[in-house]
Amino acid sequence: MTLSQQMLAKVAVNTYFLFGRLFGMIRSQFCNLTREACNYLGEDHKTIASHFLVTTEFLLTHFQLPKVYMDAEIVSGRGQKA
Repeated sequence: MTLSQQMLAKVAVNTYFLFGRLFGMIRSQFCNLTREACNYLGEDHKTIASHFLVTTEFLLTHFQLPKVYMDAEIVSGRGQKA
């Protein structure tokens, strides 16, 4: 395996790892913003705020980063044709 193939494999793995962290941070900030907005709505829109909060909590607890399966040969660079 050449150095460039090793670098490409490392970049692929690191990109997925960083995307996961970014996704988690965005999800957390989105949920916090939704909670703040629901608190701001107050008593006049209590029902819809309640629905938003329930949906947000569901997404926070059940939605996960998609799984990506990589073949070991592709990650190691042996699956590429020269």
